[in-house]
Amino acid sequence: MRTAYFAHSKRKYNTADEAAELAFIQKHFKGEVICPNNNLGELGGIEPYLKVIQSTNCVYVSEYFGMIGRGVYDECHFALTNGINVVAVRKDIKGKFFVQIVRDVVEINENDFIRFGLLITK
Repeated sequence: MRTAYFAHSKRKYNTADEAAELAFIQKHFKGEVICPNNNLGELGGIEPYLKVIQSTNCVYVSEYFGMIGRGVYDECHFALTNGINVVAVRKDIKGKFFVQIVRDVVEINENDFIRFGLLITK
């Protein structure tokens, strides 16, 4: 079975934004979607999440105020380094979701784990 991982800020956990993004991903992706908040819970460090990502077909990622935090950066960087597609979930000006292929992630602020990096899309 095809699986996808939903990488997103913990600040979105249990919010309407998380629910809306997850619903969109579940419609967009043909397979099982793993949401760390709903399906995995708190596993300690980043390694257990990377192990889950390693077994997926792709990673969907959402930004938090246009940026990604350290954990999401690590998840996306790991996926890209291991040949796993990363897809950004974004909204247009009318509030409709769309996706863009992520080709890279860049670190812009090593001292801020919430506004740590940016997604570079095609």
